Amino acid sequence: MKEVRRLQVTGGSTYIISLPKEWVLRHGLKKGDHVVLLSCGDKLVIAPRDVEAERSVDYRVSRKRDDAEEVVRQVISYYLAGYDAIRVIFDEPWEDLRVRIKKVIRKKMLGFEVSSEDQGHVEIRSLMRHGEFPLTSTVRRLFELVGLILNDIMAALEGLDRKVADDIIAQDDDVDRLYLYMMRTIRYRISQAPLGSEEVIEPYEYVIYTMVVKALERIADHVVRIAHILKALRNAPQPEILDGIVSMLRESADLFVRAKEAFLRRDSKAANEIINSAKKLLARETELTKMIERARQELHTAILCRIMIESARRIGEYAADIGEMTVDLATTPPGSR
Repeated sequence: MKEVRRLQVTGGSTYIISLPKEWVLRHGLKKGDHVVLLSCGDKLVIAPRDVEAERSVDYRVSRKRDDAEEVVRQVISYYLAGYDAIRVIFDEPWEDLRVRIKKVIRKKMLGFEVSSEDQGHVEIRSLMRHGEFPLTSTVRRLFELVGLILNDIMAALEGLDRKVADDIIAQDDDVDRLYLYMMRTIRYRISQAPLGSEEVIEPYEYVIYTMVVKALERIADHVVRIAHILKALRNAPQPEILDGIVSMLRESADLFVRAKEAFLRRDSKAANEIINSAKKLLARETELTKMIERARQELHTAILCRIMIESARRIGEYAADIGEMTVDLATTPPGSR
């Protein structure tokens, strides 16, 4: 809804505008009620005072009717949609699903805890206010987490260290939890005024942040994929092949670090350099693939090496994607601050 209202002056120094009647009625406001004004760059957001009131949902499930996987997916969807309390009600006892939901809470839902449960229900509730962590600080932390496991996987490959690979796989839960929290925060910020937040983010920037955190999550997925492959290796790759894979990973990791710095600085020149550098990865992949063919590496190991090379390339390409988003972020649309 877009309306143009005339700015008026009363008492010689007080500027006023009228509010659309439809909006007032929709929020149940009446004379004397308070609204909240929030300055967002060049814009002024007006919101009902109760916009941050707790939002809860009851979700009834049946073992006879519902699929456990779909129930878990729906619980996560309620979390992403911004609900502060989710009450799952079981038509009949479903113990394994109740345990599974609690496990998902620990692994995926930052700030949520079980507030009550019995055989007939489990209720989970957020212990944090919406937007308690600034979005810019949270994306920095996600960059840090992904950078840590990226460094770890290179060390693990060099030493064929399965224990480090196990640690990387475990840390993926931290990445997923922060990724989902950011998606929840972004959705809330778009649909609601971010009251109580001093962080000013333009609406178009939320789209870019969404794409960046998705790219970071995909980079983490490829790192974890390589960790799983390392654990699955029955025979060590030939030294020159292993060195080549680690070297290619280092190239992609360097692109990642440069993409992080460019994004946080909104440096479009550096971002364009990253995009151009990433184009070389395809040639590196071809070169390593031919090396595997010439070396006559044992088939099982050769296949796993090919998959690791592909993941190394994809990591660099996702870094280049972040570079493209940085260029977009640095380009201010008409009418923005």
